[in-house]
Amino acid sequence: MQTSLTLRNKKVVSSILNWTRGHSIDNASDGQDYVANATQPENSFRPDLERANSNFDIRNRISWTFSYEIPQWIAGMNSLTAGWQLSGALSGQSGAPFHVNVFDDYNGTREYFPRPDLLGDPYAGTQAPTGT
Repeated sequence: MQTSLTLRNKKVVSSILNWTRGHSIDNASDGQDYVANATQPENSFRPDLERANSNFDIRNRISWTFSYEIPQWIAGMNSLTAGWQLSGALSGQSGAPFHVNVFDDYNGTREYFPRPDLLGDPYAGTQAPTGT
């Protein structure tokens, strides 16, 4: 989904704000550019289990550009003080998914590209916030 808000020549100001919402799902992200061994399956006999978020799944991206025409500073000196602008651009995006590489055969597939498993409580040993 893409949305855009444009403000044009509103008394010397122009601005464009763009927002993109996306989601990328695949069964083998490009391992050469993003994450090593991402194209390797955990189990070649079960390709149906490989479908998940892509390694380049960026959910939100925002960009903003603006331009402000600076008023003439000194009357009668158009060649020096007219036509100046202040412009800028700002962009930001959410982060990409995190991938852990494990080179072992603990799942017994003999392919040596297993996915790590979460065992136990990841919050064990941490204190819960106290309510006031």
